[in-house]
Amino acid sequence: MASLAPTPRRRSSRLSTPTASGAAAAHGSPQTVSYGAAPAPSAHQESVLSKFYGRAFDFVYWPTLKDKEGNDYIPEGVPPLTHPARVTSVGFDNGDPYVRASWMGGEDDGKEILINKSGANPSCSLTDQLPLTEVFEAASANFLNSPDLFEGGFWGITLSEGVKNLWYAVHNSGTHMTSPASRLGTNSSKPPTSWLQFEEESLEFLNHNAEADGLLLATPGTLLLALVEPLHLLDIIRPEGMLDMEAFKRLGLNRPPTHPNVARFVLEDKHIKGRRGLMPGDFGLETTGNVSRLELITIYAGVYMTREEALTDKDTRAVQFATTLVPASDVITEDIYVYINPGRSTFKAEHGNLGLFANDVSMDLQNEHGERNVAAFEPTFVFVPFTFLHFQMVAMFAKSDLGSKQEIAGDYGDEFKIE
Repeated sequence: MASLAPTPRRRSSRLSTPTASGAAAAHGSPQTVSYGAAPAPSAHQESVLSKFYGRAFDFVYWPTLKDKEGNDYIPEGVPPLTHPARVTSVGFDNGDPYVRASWMGGEDDGKEILINKSGANPSCSLTDQLPLTEVFEAASANFLNSPDLFEGGFWGITLSEGVKNLWYAVHNSGTHMTSPASRLGTNSSKPPTSWLQFEEESLEFLNHNAEADGLLLATPGTLLLALVEPLHLLDIIRPEGMLDMEAFKRLGLNRPPTHPNVARFVLEDKHIKGRRGLMPGDFGLETTGNVSRLELITIYAGVYMTREEALTDKDTRAVQFATTLVPASDVITEDIYVYINPGRSTFKAEHGNLGLFANDVSMDLQNEHGERNVAAFEPTFVFVPFTFLHFQMVAMFAKSDLGSKQEIAGDYGDEFKIE
């Protein structure tokens, strides 16, 4: 281990003065932004992050060599390595969660893990602050590539026969990543696909005016922190990155994970606010207690269907959210999309399938000009497509702090239409 300097997959350079270690989450020295000091994490976020203290995990790193001039470099074509590590402290840097860790076993046992700040140059300055996502990075070698995993539901997601057949065809054709090395990446010039990725455009929407308003920014780290408890990530992802399906079943995670302070309600005249297509007596989604900004409202659950199945389905809801099942690759020239049909799900409202009751904020989705109209009020949640173990899902995150009896509504855009 001594001759192999761990090199990160990719790094941002949002760094601050190192903080004291300890089981409780500590705060880094916040960077000053033009609008004032960075917002402090909530007590709940600190509590969730503290659960990572002492966790054992396999750290993913790239071996580096020395050239003739003595500079470090990453040899091309060399796959990453993993080695056991343990979290020794946790903290926040400008609102972003991080951990510190040390090696477990081997000649470097107990030594602190250092990573590059930028990830672009192995010789650049080092930091001991590891992004929270690194704790589960070994999971990038795994893939939800068996339709059998979804037979009883996977966080409320089931697959139609058409999607199952499509998935078998894709994987049998060899278009998926076939080995742990290929999933983790074999060339430092081409970053590998991580176990958890969020759509950047959705993060930008979540962060619109957030800095000016002094709100915590949505980052991969803060959104991961919001998923830890609802998805039981510390329970179902083993230290080596494998998914513990026994724990998944034991915890009843086949159902949609939904915030405890969210419920379906019946719309009255006062709730319509001029939105065409809504009538008193229709359902909506509202808070029954406080919901904090960036908390998970629910996973948008339902049956994944092919476009052909969605078009020919005679008993379906109007809303069917398109998502990317298989991204374009060297073999497939275009993304393969499927539709999430929440109305066809075997999971009902009492099972947590509540995403379908969130209405659009637009006054007129399809007005006479064929254009979208103004919003009745500001969206209170944002759809965030994300991949978990290389499988595409859609999460609903709160855009702002919400009190009790506030409607949960958002901007569906055009993706819910079947074109």
